[in-house]
Amino acid sequence: MTLVIDFGSESALESKVSCLQDFAGNGWQLLEEADLAPTGTSQYPAAFVCRIGGWPTETAQDCLDTPSYQEGTWVYFKSLAGEWVRSGQGAADPNNRVACGAAEGWVFITPNTPKSEQSPSASVPELTCATK
Repeated sequence: MTLVIDFGSESALESKVSCLQDFAGNGWQLLEEADLAPTGTSQYPAAFVCRIGGWPTETAQDCLDTPSYQEGTWVYFKSLAGEWVRSGQGAADPNNRVACGAAEGWVFITPNTPKSEQSPSASVPELTCATK
């Protein structure tokens, strides 16, 4: 399983790519497993991702409510046929299990983010899944 985190063009943080072997869980648990300490909102403390790896800062986003695109928000992607596609399920959805050989990505989008930067900056990695 590969996880790509793109902190966006307004962040000084470097994008991060993590490979986690034998992971079984949902997208929220994947962030936890990669030591990225996801923070939810007061409304949805373990469901709506407000902050990943400390970004955005508490000064920029208090996480009391669901962040809007005007404030800046995280967008969740999954790999599909070698392309990044916005996920139709939340990361903590119990039916949203990470698939063997898949990639997941997150990108922080602000109102100033050009359309060309609204998916993870890293290309979808070519992955294989060993069968037993």
